[in-house]
Amino acid sequence: MAIIYKPSQVLLDKTIELLKKNRYISGDVYIIPDSNEQPKKYIYYHDLLGHMAMTAEKEVVTEAVRLLADTGIEIPEIELLNHNADKFRDEMKEKVNNVPWSPFSASAQRFVYMLSYIKRPKKMLCIGIGDGGIVLFWNLGFLDRNSRNESVDRILGIENTSLNIEKAKANLKKVFMTNKVELLDDSALQHLEDDSYDYVLIDAYLKSSYIDIVKDLYPKLKKGGWLLAHDAIYPKYRANIDDYLSFVRDKKNFSESICFEFDSNGLELSIK
Repeated sequence: MAIIYKPSQVLLDKTIELLKKNRYISGDVYIIPDSNEQPKKYIYYHDLLGHMAMTAEKEVVTEAVRLLADTGIEIPEIELLNHNADKFRDEMKEKVNNVPWSPFSASAQRFVYMLSYIKRPKKMLCIGIGDGGIVLFWNLGFLDRNSRNESVDRILGIENTSLNIEKAKANLKKVFMTNKVELLDDSALQHLEDDSYDYVLIDAYLKSSYIDIVKDLYPKLKKGGWLLAHDAIYPKYRANIDDYLSFVRDKKNFSESICFEFDSNGLELSIK
């Protein structure tokens, strides 16, 4: 059984009030669980999560990170994490012209930035780097952007299109000095060392492939390593990743698995 983070009622109420104030919804709307009915005087919980990523990004991520602390994971001062994430976002806007579209919401970007800062991995694997590398970059919160980061062994970004790899390489040079980042196609997954990676993110296009990916990668992940999977609660993909979720939530495979519902896609963090 996974631990599940859900936004507090305070944040849900705040989001609804902002939506009413901006006249996105009528004044007498209330929340119901997701269903197949047509909305009239209510808003689906899942849709509300999508709005929350825009109206309460910092607050919802702060709550999620505090849940990590409650599970015994040591975290730095949350105010520092938020400050650094804000600074990184400003740098991205300044250094990368026309910041690429990201499948990660603003909440997800901030959250994975903080996760990487907390974990500070020696070896990282990112499967699905996003348009122009944007997903990968947000997972590099632990890097000093003004040094070569000699303490880091390897950061490997995997993408299935050569065009996106080239775009990401060009953007990488604008943001980071390090030479520890490699961007390769998915054939590189066949040559990974066992028991070596301590931070892995999966955001593959084919969600049905998650279960195959995790079984292939399981020997590569160190004991205590973190495995992150994007789109853990997105309705369109949920049926395709049920096998994956069953695998990572099995105590024989992972010591802990936490589902974070901070936006409409969600993210599952599993600790080996």
